[in-house]
Amino acid sequence: MAVLAVLVLTIYSTVVSSIRGISMDRLGEAQRHLSQDLLERFCHPYTDVAGLFPEPAANVQAPLVSTRTLTVDEAIAIAVVPQAHVSTLKAVLEAGKVSGFTLSWTRGLKLGAGDPARAMRMDKLWCFPVVAGDCAGPQVGAFRMFYVRGS
Repeated sequence: MAVLAVLVLTIYSTVVSSIRGISMDRLGEAQRHLSQDLLERFCHPYTDVAGLFPEPAANVQAPLVSTRTLTVDEAIAIAVVPQAHVSTLKAVLEAGKVSGFTLSWTRGLKLGAGDPARAMRMDKLWCFPVVAGDCAGPQVGAFRMFYVRGS
């Protein structure tokens, strides 16, 4: 009886560990894909990422860092996630205690020569999921360096 009990407990703990691992994989994949979708949406030469951030003061010198946190719903809408996948994605993120995504945009890491209205400028955009402090598992962050046309 004792041997059988030990066997059942061992199998039970293995199953629980496997289920936790699968749910963490789903959460990590959901975070990674939504972060990458946001970066793909904004990191190109004719980006409209400036529309997410308030206008900088006129006398600020480059590089300039702006930060904004999007809710999960805003991030899903901006990334244009297909409607058929929205409920599943939201459920996975809620189960992992993800409340949003923080975008940190650094403008003007490197400025091109010539007319500022037509020259290229190197920017960087970071995307971090906002996760409750008591949530275990890997933290996912992604960034992309990209060139932008104009000032």
